[in-house]
Amino acid sequence: TGSGIYSTSLPLLINRSVAKIHALDTPGCGLSVREEAWSNLSREQAEEIVVSKLEQWRAMYAYEKIVLVGHSIGAILATAYVERYPERCAGLILASPAGTAAKIEQQNTSSSFLSSRNLLAMIWHYNLVNPFSLFRLFPEWGHRNLSAYVQRRFHGHTMQDIKIQLRDYLYENIMCGHVLGASLVTLLLEPLSPQVGIRPLENRLSDPNFLRPDTTLAFMY
Repeated sequence: TGSGIYSTSLPLLINRSVAKIHALDTPGCGLSVREEAWSNLSREQAEEIVVSKLEQWRAMYAYEKIVLVGHSIGAILATAYVERYPERCAGLILASPAGTAAKIEQQNTSSSFLSSRNLLAMIWHYNLVNPFSLFRLFPEWGHRNLSAYVQRRFHGHTMQDIKIQLRDYLYENIMCGHVLGASLVTLLLEPLSPQVGIRPLENRLSDPNFLRPDTTLAFMY
């Protein structure tokens, strides 16, 4: 969905922090480049795109080390960066991370249920349908649902113009197409199960070689 979702919380964080804070958009969101090739990626390729772009960004600013905060699917991507460049990460903060758990096979389920689940899994993993594509198929429905989502998420916020700007930002990110986040949802997560990862974080984080001794790991929920 892009970093604009944190537009109301970032100023508060910046005012209370002594460090420089950057909010990075997922490739394809905001004003970043969109590429048609992103619609036909493997999980490894998708993670590599984000990791390489993040490393290019770090090198451009000449930061020796960074502290990464990854929210939801961003937690998976931040973890992938630390796996690739552990020497560049001073800290990793996973905020309400998605894809933490491994898939649990259902026992004693009917054949019709298994067939329906397998069909859904095929549609999901081949990226034939995902939440983003449904918004594009039914734009009026998508616009209404985004409006309702923004109102729920910021129900205590009195500045209506910010809510409208955020709704339009999210809507444009989804409707413009070739947003890498649309592929990441189906490549990194099991169908309709944001807590279940294709390559679960519980396995990646438990690797004894994952973190360097001087790297801090924290969770936020």
